[in-house]
Amino acid sequence: MSFRNWCLSTTAVVGLATWSFAPGIAIAADLPAFEPAAAPPADSLPAVSSINFKIDGFGGYSQTENVDGGIFGGSGSVTVPLGERFGAQLDGMAASLDGDFVGGVGGHLFWRDPSTGLLGAYGSYVTRDGSGIDAWRLGAEGELYLGQLSLEAIVGYEGVDAPAAISVDDSNLFAVADAAYYVTDDFRVAVGYRHVLGLHVGAAGFEYQLPYDFVSGMSIFAEGRIGEDDYAGVWGGLRFAFGGEDKSLIRRHREDDPRNRLPDDLFDIAMPVGEVPEICDGMCDDE
Repeated sequence: MSFRNWCLSTTAVVGLATWSFAPGIAIAADLPAFEPAAAPPADSLPAVSSINFKIDGFGGYSQTENVDGGIFGGSGSVTVPLGERFGAQLDGMAASLDGDFVGGVGGHLFWRDPSTGLLGAYGSYVTRDGSGIDAWRLGAEGELYLGQLSLEAIVGYEGVDAPAAISVDDSNLFAVADAAYYVTDDFRVAVGYRHVLGLHVGAAGFEYQLPYDFVSGMSIFAEGRIGEDDYAGVWGGLRFAFGGEDKSLIRRHREDDPRNRLPDDLFDIAMPVGEVPEICDGMCDDE
């Protein structure tokens, strides 16, 4: 796929998502306005406002130098407060990558002040059935809140187990960084950088929470990536948040749940694979 075609496909996905929700948004605009409760001062808030949940459904496309394929699946998280200043989050994911099942689990343990930022530890494990690839990460994550701007990063170590026939660096330092700006309290745009599996990748995306009158806690999101070795990817989907009071997107991100990074791991595990060899175990016919 050429860069031009990738750009066109990215535009098509984002455009289709926007067009699909335009009628609902227009209808919502005609309904009586609903305003969530006013936010208390951020410096008086705990690390996690209350036990909360989120689930995502997503689909997209990824290509590398040697292979491309569709991606679709779902992920979910549960976040719990641990006293006043600490919280924990458990992530899960089940997805399909070019016909292979991919499953993953992840966890966050963090300190947070919603007026300032977040510091914590992160770990994840992802396995790709059919290719024999397993990947895990351990790192430190941080977020800094500057008005409508959020700076977010995870830095750490990743390991990959793969069959000998698949060329991939089996251990690396990894880094994930995003600068996100909330154009409104419910509309986030972000640009970012990924250094994963030894490759450099740029990313850009958005998330928009629909009006409360339309449906509470529902948002649409999309992200595109382009990087070394002809890597490109794009995906988008729907996110539903549950638990606690109705609140704006920026408050959800800073008072409730850190980002579920497992879909990032899903796209990263697709990057170095190339053509996955058939594992015969003596069952293949001789050519």
